[in-house]
Amino acid sequence: MGPGTAQDAGSPSRLGRYQIVGEIGRGGMGVVYRALDPTIGRTVAIKTILVSGQGSEEQHLTRRARLLRESQAAGQLSHPNIVAVHDVGEQGDTTYIVMECIVGQTLEQSMTGAPGPRNAAESLSILADCARALDYAHGKGVVHRDIKPGNIILQSDGVVKIADFGIAKMLESSTLTQTAAVVGSPHFMAPEQLKGEAVSGRTDQYALAVVAYALLAGRLPFDADSMATLVTKTLYQDPPPALSANPTVDMAGDGVLRKALAKAPEARYASCTEFVAALRAALEPGSVSAAATVAMPRVASTPQTPPLPPPLPAAVTPPPAAPAPVRGRKRFWYVWAAIGLIFAFGGLYRENGSRSEKSELTYWNSIQDRKSTALLEAYLKKYPDGRFADLARAQMEALREAPGSAAAAGTVSAPQPAAPAKPQPTASASVGPGVPAAPPKPVAAPPQTATVATPPAVSQPPSPSCKAEFTTIASDQFEPCLDYWSGKGYSPLTFAASKEKDTEGTAVLTGAFQASGANKITLLEPAEKRLQDLAEFKRQNYRPDSVSVLKGPGGPRFTTIWTPVQGAYEARGALNQAELEHRLQQHDSDGLAIVDVVAFGPKDFLRFHAIWNQTGVPARALLNLSAQDLRQQFGKMQQDGYVVGRVSSYRTGDGVRYAAIFEKGQPESACYVGMTGFDLQIRQNEAVTKGMRLHYISHSDGRFSAVWRK
Repeated sequence: MGPGTAQDAGSPSRLGRYQIVGEIGRGGMGVVYRALDPTIGRTVAIKTILVSGQGSEEQHLTRRARLLRESQAAGQLSHPNIVAVHDVGEQGDTTYIVMECIVGQTLEQSMTGAPGPRNAAESLSILADCARALDYAHGKGVVHRDIKPGNIILQSDGVVKIADFGIAKMLESSTLTQTAAVVGSPHFMAPEQLKGEAVSGRTDQYALAVVAYALLAGRLPFDADSMATLVTKTLYQDPPPALSANPTVDMAGDGVLRKALAKAPEARYASCTEFVAALRAALEPGSVSAAATVAMPRVASTPQTPPLPPPLPAAVTPPPAAPAPVRGRKRFWYVWAAIGLIFAFGGLYRENGSRSEKSELTYWNSIQDRKSTALLEAYLKKYPDGRFADLARAQMEALREAPGSAAAAGTVSAPQPAAPAKPQPTASASVGPGVPAAPPKPVAAPPQTATVATPPAVSQPPSPSCKAEFTTIASDQFEPCLDYWSGKGYSPLTFAASKEKDTEGTAVLTGAFQASGANKITLLEPAEKRLQDLAEFKRQNYRPDSVSVLKGPGGPRFTTIWTPVQGAYEARGALNQAELEHRLQQHDSDGLAIVDVVAFGPKDFLRFHAIWNQTGVPARALLNLSAQDLRQQFGKMQQDGYVVGRVSSYRTGDGVRYAAIFEKGQPESACYVGMTGFDLQIRQNEAVTKGMRLHYISHSDGRFSAVWRK
């Protein structure tokens, strides 16, 4: 936070009693100004946030509360390495906090200007100041949750300060947590933070260790082209050795970094100061012996001999029984020797175990990006209970389902007789009106000799950039994806439509295909067209299975999954809540189970679309649930043998509410609501490692709700 630029024409001249001098910078929350406090003549920095103008009313209140929480958290912190907060105020729709004005640059700017590894002394000086500040904040019950080079300020006098406690979580009391929300910078986030679990001071320690790694190695421990890959690496892989980029970071220093970057919080150091102290002992010149002393206390090299028994007087002849104690001493010596051997073999066992872990890590790092089921199978054969076994099985499943899986496997197939060509479904029987069906799949000639199982170039349409188990794709690119998977015998399972930011008129579809079934899908249809489809699909003996509603200036657009009719069903639209509750009670007695509920329309004119079917699976629908209510009902329904099947959200005058359908006797389920697209990617990766697949997804007001099942 250095001197500001010239004041913009659109900038306010004053905020409260503070006179605006110029603009320092802009961020995701608002604008930072350089200002003057005329009361005491002090130069300050003012961070603002515009409450209105973007998003819903609830989002405005959340953003305002977030800024006020920043001042509450940082205002109680008084430390030379923390940016001080002086005041907080509001002016119109603008809320602002007043902080000390820092002359200097961020660590991010410094690293960008001089890329590459830093020397140990400079790095340790920066890290030590940060560690002291963080341990002080942790002692006050405040976790920063967004430690990164952009929030570390290097003053011109050499003092380091940590800024932006705006997303700090008050451990003592916090009522603003959002279900499934993930806050922070992904490259610096600890595994528990990515998974939405409880955070602690060791979460900040992990982020500080990432900063340390970046300073010493000149690169981040984990980097990837996609968010999903970055999350997977952070959750399940070890970082590459820092010494490979900076030889001055020896094995001891690399070991300290790995401990601070441990996946489990309890495996890290007790405090940030302890972490930096261990790193200093390992990196500073002449500290190798000290580091060794920390790891293994030094044993004196002078041999110790047991004291000899006192000599007998020369005139005294030992009695005949005297040899017995000598044998006793020998037996005692053998006992100690045996104990020593046990410890020696124990140490050898632990050393072998450590070597085995390193060998497994080296093996995994060599195959993880090869996308070969053969290599993954070889890994599982060698390490059936290895630390990456679950991830390997999940990757194998994804490779087998993905296009070209046989080629990826790299296996050799024996000659097989040609299979008769299966008749391909027509357009109306495979995907529904308005979307063309996949062309018939040609039959490849049978191999004459054992060959690598690569698919013939003419056997199927080109591979689309979408996966069956989970995909996010623009609506105008969905048809090729649908054609491809329909040609492989898949059908749509669940899809939700959302609006892509920074684009006009482009919708995005997120969901999954299933390996069986004859479902069809219609995309983004207006209400009039959907009414026609209801009659048309009924003639084809199809019923709606799920509906996703996308709001727009021209009215709601419906994306519908259609499934073959099995027994009686009823589909109703534009029901108010009283009518919906009446229908639920009526169908409880006539054997029709609720299978889908979705709400649409403004909060003062809310309407529900509901579907009932004679499935034979008992189901219950609960309406108007808050996120806390949903969590409580999830546990209660489990006790009665019900699991969550579908969840959708809608907005009322009381805020966001959820409609949930619970089904009895179904496989184990996991449910998350209030997710951003980033949160959804994290939960999907987490579900794959647990052997779960996406079962249902919905979207409303920029947030996803989803259910995964075994």
